[in-house]
Amino acid sequence: IRAGLINFNPDGTFDQTTSTLFGPPNSPPNFTIGPSSAGAGIRYAAALGINGSNVDLDLTNLTQFASLTTVNSLNPNGSTVGAVLRAEVAEDGKVSAVFDNGQIRLLGQIGIATFPNPDGLDAVTGNAYVETARSGEYSVKQPKLGGAGSVESYALEASNVDLATEFTNLIVTQRAYSASSKVITTSDQMLDELINIKR
Repeated sequence: IRAGLINFNPDGTFDQTTSTLFGPPNSPPNFTIGPSSAGAGIRYAAALGINGSNVDLDLTNLTQFASLTTVNSLNPNGSTVGAVLRAEVAEDGKVSAVFDNGQIRLLGQIGIATFPNPDGLDAVTGNAYVETARSGEYSVKQPKLGGAGSVESYALEASNVDLATEFTNLIVTQRAYSASSKVITTSDQMLDELINIKR
């Protein structure tokens, strides 16, 4: 490793006479590329007959003026660091992350399972279905292709609850409401009796 200076003339041209970065004054700027210092590298280089190569640099077109360096224009081709704002799901199942720096990156894609005979699926608790011998084996496809449906983002399916459970909860709520109304009716009747006694 060499250290030194690169000097320039008043007109901005390279001054080879006083520059010392590449060697003594008036010497051509050059350096040598040799084999690796590692043992294996040296043996490999010796086997190929490589002893190093001299590289001469032509700095005659290098210029530098005695003035402050200023940036005339900026043309960035990247983006700043961003945080994830939200995730978006398209109809074709592609899941993308939206960043606060305006970038959108694809994270993955949701597949849809299709069956040769969907009517052969067995219903289970939770409004779900399981594969059976009658339904055939499933195959995962890209949404909107090969008979597969599309993905609806930010939507809640109307039939995603267990109807039996919901009806039971509805009956319990209705009974509780009826019992509460009876209590209010009884209290009202007792107040009427008290008022009649006073009269």
